[in-house]
Amino acid sequence: MTVASLALGLLLAMMSNAPMGKKTCDPVGAGGLPVCGAPPAGMVLIPEGEFHYGPDKSRVTRSLGAYYMDAREVSAGDFRECVKAGACSYSGGDGVYHTYDRKRDSHPINYVNWDEAVAYCSWKGKRLPTEEEWEKAARGTDGRSFPWGDEDPDNTRANFHKSGDSFENRRGYGTTPAGHYQREGGEETTSPYGAQDMAGNVWEWTDSWYSSRRASRVFRGGGFYNATRFLSTHRRMGRSPSQRFPDVGFRCAQSRARFALGETCTSDADCSTSRCSGGRICGPAGLPKDMAYIPAGEFLFGPEDAQETRATRAYLMDLMEVSAAEYRDCVEAGRCERRGSAEDVERGDHPVNDVSWKDASAYCSFVGKRLPSEEEWEKAARGVDGRRYPWGSDAPDCKRAVMRECGGVTAERGSRPRGKSPFGLSDMAGNVFEWTSTWASGASRYRVLRGGAFSSDSYLLNTAFRGNYLPEFRHPHFGFRCAKGL
Repeated sequence: MTVASLALGLLLAMMSNAPMGKKTCDPVGAGGLPVCGAPPAGMVLIPEGEFHYGPDKSRVTRSLGAYYMDAREVSAGDFRECVKAGACSYSGGDGVYHTYDRKRDSHPINYVNWDEAVAYCSWKGKRLPTEEEWEKAARGTDGRSFPWGDEDPDNTRANFHKSGDSFENRRGYGTTPAGHYQREGGEETTSPYGAQDMAGNVWEWTDSWYSSRRASRVFRGGGFYNATRFLSTHRRMGRSPSQRFPDVGFRCAQSRARFALGETCTSDADCSTSRCSGGRICGPAGLPKDMAYIPAGEFLFGPEDAQETRATRAYLMDLMEVSAAEYRDCVEAGRCERRGSAEDVERGDHPVNDVSWKDASAYCSFVGKRLPSEEEWEKAARGVDGRRYPWGSDAPDCKRAVMRECGGVTAERGSRPRGKSPFGLSDMAGNVFEWTSTWASGASRYRVLRGGAFSSDSYLLNTAFRGNYLPEFRHPHFGFRCAKGL
């Protein structure tokens, strides 16, 4: 039998209809998974990483973990609810600028001391931000002078002394509603992360001490009493925690909750369990770094015209196809037969190919694993939303998959990061077809293969496409990856 006839036979065996994928909302970039991981209502996510801290002449680089920050300053109406609940007290008194007693409920609360701010944040299950957290939320990572950039403040961006807004009195003083400038529509006024009023309106208490004397707490951001130079993102002031001022309020922060097993993540720091499996989902303690955690639960299985809901238990799946070099280790240990690309030293990080089902099963047993079932393979490839390809519904291209039009040869494993599955697995479409443990039908002598190969046309790469061959049959298009139960 010629290679051409083998390829034709494989093509005919794999003819099937392809399902259309359904997009899902996932702010942290792990589409098709059970949890989105969106910030709590009314807050913005400040991602982990470095940022420029302090004034230009003494700027330093600092680093913070991820956290959340209120998108707006706490309003008088918000604080009133805390007082009604008995969790807060207010004794700011009366006066022309008092937002609480004047019932300016949409304006930021003012005349609150540090302890009253702490009490409110605690009531909401939050806390005051540190000075560093406040500054990063205000300026981002590029060291900008103001939340919107380096342009000077004007009355389309911030509330300051004599800014000319419609709420100030004849002397040029007065608060504006929280988020007023964003609602007015003018030029963009938020910080890089979407926090509003980080410059002007009222100064904001932080959790930090002003100096080592620990007599004053820091507040940041400038207020309606101030000239524009006080509104810069690095400007800091400090006063006794017991003092109250007409242009000082606050907003709250919240440490980013670590996600549980099976929830989406972007780094190991997100997970309360162990690590961020495949950069997409929190895995169990002791999860091998070369495997992805696939959680228990339902998913959409099969081609579009016959799609059905199935369920699996939790399991682990190799992030990569087994390489020629890895298979060679099994050969040298006397547990696998010497086959195909395992003898090609220069292609050691390409997927091993020209292997039979029996070869693949022997290797997985050698490393304490097994071949995945067809259902396990498909769930790992498409996630839970029935998508057409591992990356979504967009047609395959050479940036996502190794297929016929990209040269017609194997490529290094993981060389198409844009083509990763929702669980972070590479090459689930193209490079080599992958053996599974599943029989093609109840009375069949054939085992199922999935995923398409370097020689495949693009329509063979969808996640529901299936083929089958005799378990002892070897072909240059055939490779595999391993799975493991939990």
